[in-house]
Amino acid sequence: MLATSTRTKDLAVETLRGLAIILMVMGHVIGSKSAGGLRVADDSWYRYFYLTLSPVRMPLFTVISGFVYAYRPVAMDRVSGFLLGKSRRLLLPLVSVSTVQYLFSVYGPGVTRPQALGDIWRIYLFPFDQFWFLQAIALVFLAIAAMELSGMLKNKWGVSACLLIGAAVYVAEPGWSFFSINGWGRLFVFFILGVGLNRFDVLSHSWRLFGVGAVVLAASAVCYQLALLGQIDPAGWLPWITLGCGLAGTFMLFRLRFTYKPLAWLGGFAFTIYLLHSFGVVASRVLSKKLLGIDQTEILFASCLVLGLALPIAGHWALARFALTRRVFLGLR
Repeated sequence: MLATSTRTKDLAVETLRGLAIILMVMGHVIGSKSAGGLRVADDSWYRYFYLTLSPVRMPLFTVISGFVYAYRPVAMDRVSGFLLGKSRRLLLPLVSVSTVQYLFSVYGPGVTRPQALGDIWRIYLFPFDQFWFLQAIALVFLAIAAMELSGMLKNKWGVSACLLIGAAVYVAEPGWSFFSINGWGRLFVFFILGVGLNRFDVLSHSWRLFGVGAVVLAASAVCYQLALLGQIDPAGWLPWITLGCGLAGTFMLFRLRFTYKPLAWLGGFAFTIYLLHSFGVVASRVLSKKLLGIDQTEILFASCLVLGLALPIAGHWALARFALTRRVFLGLR
């Protein structure tokens, strides 16, 4: 999700970033539960679509982040600069944008929450809406910096070992919500995958890995679909199934190396869309329902998706014009 720091961007990676941000906004438009988002029923195709893509949606963002990080990894002589840069990019928007979103969700017209202003401190230390990702990815960067400086990521064996560690953490499902440690557990393995895909050039020539990825994706996707449809009870195997979908699915997307310039263009705004899309989604829902009386789910879904993408792009252009807003709200220099 974070923009690449290289002078020439990889069009295929930017295309994936654009695809990922559309899927993420779609997911938030629908809502993770029937009481949120468009309030669709749990047995609707919208909910089925949301759940089908959930093992790939945020993992794809994280693999992209790991892939881009590998272009310019942390080094011993610039640790402080690396950590300060990530703090500016992640923690400043975490505080600024989440504060505005919380106040808007509590006091905004038609979007009230039961939370009181006195609870606002919790959004900086615990998961809140989409901002859990910023907390979790900040922890990922801390772990990656330690592993990078220790030499664990210098060769394929080290990266493979880190992948196994990340898979074990993912399956163990750490239940600590403080600063989204549980989210870190869901993301770490995918960041390592992104680093490995970049660092060891397995995307351009490894047809054997392509075949393995296709088999793993097919097997895990079938099992996941059977679980969603209630045909099997995966019990304790569900984390392994979603892990297979996430690892194989993101690998296959990277391996395909497809490009599409409109998606790549949209990918350039992915981080800002991630930060601000809720304002567009909520505004569209309130305007459509309250002012225009529209209650057709299909129309609401389309309008929320379009405004959820368009409003943040306009917001990016406005905020990037001034040094203070560019830094505080977007985390840019």
